[in-house]
Amino acid sequence: MTENGNISFRVRLKAYNSKVLIISTFLLEKEIQRIDGIYNLQTKLKGPIRLPVKKRYYSLLRSPHIDKASQEQFEIRRHKWILDIEVPKKNYINLLGAISFPPGVEISIFFNEIK
Repeated sequence: MTENGNISFRVRLKAYNSKVLIISTFLLEKEIQRIDGIYNLQTKLKGPIRLPVKKRYYSLLRSPHIDKASQEQFEIRRHKWILDIEVPKKNYINLLGAISFPPGVEISIFFNEIK
C-alpha cells in the first residue's frame, strides 16, 4: 500500500507478436477507464514500459545426410511490456481478471511492496 492507502501492482504482458501486445494494452486501458467510470475511482496507470526484446536464433540442416553447409536460420522474438497500476480498492484485481485478452499473451500480476 502507498502512503495514501492505494494499492499498487504491476502487470507484465509477454508475447511473440508485438501487435497482440498493442491490442492487449488498449483493452486493459479501456477496461480501467470503464471501471473508473462505474465506481468513481481514480486509477493511476503508468506504461506500457517496453522491455528489451529477447531474440533466439536457430540454425537447422536442410538435409541431414548430404550437403552439411546448407542450413536454414530462424529467429524467435519475445516481447515484454510492463504496466504499473495504482488503485484505491483491493478487489479491483478481480475486476481486471475478467478481461479476455487475445490468444498468445501471457499475463502476470505482481503486488508492489512500498516501504
